[in-house]
Amino acid sequence: MIIREAKPEDKGDILEISSQVWEGHDYVPLVLDRWLEEGGLLAAELDGKVVGFAKTTVLGPGELWFEGLRVHPSYRGRGIAKALAEAQLQEALARAPRPRSIRLATAEVNRESIHIAEELGFREVARFTYMRGPVAAGEGARGPEAKLVVVQAGRQDEDELAEFIFGSEAYCQSHGLLPHGWVFKEFSRERLGELIQQGAFFRCGEGERVRGVIALLPAPYRPEHVVIAFIEGDDEALSALMDFAHCYGGTAALRSSVRWSLRSGSSSS
Repeated sequence: MIIREAKPEDKGDILEISSQVWEGHDYVPLVLDRWLEEGGLLAAELDGKVVGFAKTTVLGPGELWFEGLRVHPSYRGRGIAKALAEAQLQEALARAPRPRSIRLATAEVNRESIHIAEELGFREVARFTYMRGPVAAGEGARGPEAKLVVVQAGRQDEDELAEFIFGSEAYCQSHGLLPHGWVFKEFSRERLGELIQQGAFFRCGEGERVRGVIALLPAPYRPEHVVIAFIEGDDEALSALMDFAHCYGGTAALRSSVRWSLRSGSSSS
């Protein structure tokens, strides 16, 4: 077996493997072209055929993420997944400068991947539960008491939001990680600033007092979907923020109108 950098001509084999993962609902086909372009995609070749692959992604300076470990069902049980993971780790640790962190995520039912990760010295740091549902009908946040405003890109807003988020129970329970699809990034002050610049954060509260915060991001694999990456606040604020998230996730036109009305200081859309 040869483990090497994947090439564009491997795309057919990779897609064949992906089609047999997660009952045909794998996300890899949605990101494969980007993976091949940016590099970090390893392929396991056996008898001239790609039978497995794994991706290393740079999330930030010194922050590496392992994802997309896949092996063709007909070739499982031969140690290919472990060989790919070992090659990933060796390559990552050989980088200069040495990475600050290397993380990965997998479903708790994927015992094989968990076993390989443990053998390579990884340790569990957090568990997350995904919830999903349809967008509810509605024209905006419920009632004038919501007081929702978009967080502007400014030092005062950023300082206020940082104090609320980094001292929150939600931040503590997530172990300082920000979920975005299957990727969990370090939720740093720098990343917070980047997301504020993108208009991803909305707050609930009047004046100086923040009562609740929500971060809404386009789903990484299906941009027409909206992901709640972070939410925290008192009961009333959480209810208003969830109503707003449903409104925000309705249509692109609705999202545009909501953003405009919030910037103008309105308490509803």
